Amino acid sequence: MAAEGHSQWRWFPWVVMVLVAIAGLLPGEWIAETVPCSWLAPGRDKIGHAVGFMLLTLTFRFWRGRGAAPAEWIPGSVLILTGFALSHEYSQRWIPGRTPDGEDLVADLLGIAVGILLAVWLLPPKGTKSA
Repeated sequence: MAAEGHSQWRWFPWVVMVLVAIAGLLPGEWIAETVPCSWLAPGRDKIGHAVGFMLLTLTFRFWRGRGAAPAEWIPGSVLILTGFALSHEYSQRWIPGRTPDGEDLVADLLGIAVGILLAVWLLPPKGTKSA
């Protein structure tokens, strides 16, 4: 049984982050062969980046426990996710067929911001009501 105020799902964001990291290490050729062309159209990958990081951010809502107030989980989440977005984008310089892209990084950061806002609005700490 989980300790008071701690979620049994604290490990979940880390598993999701590892899966995102693995996806970020896939060669560009494999992505071109696997992902539908409509998803790779100019600008659409930015939507994927933003939505992906928004979803990843939502998983971080529970890494400090379901009862954690925003001040307890948001600062650490922003720091971790921003560092992850930076390293994720920068590491692509060494992956065949991939290149770092500042616009992808902006989309990642926008996804983090939207994820935080949604988490605060839709997933308030246990025992409180959302607005």
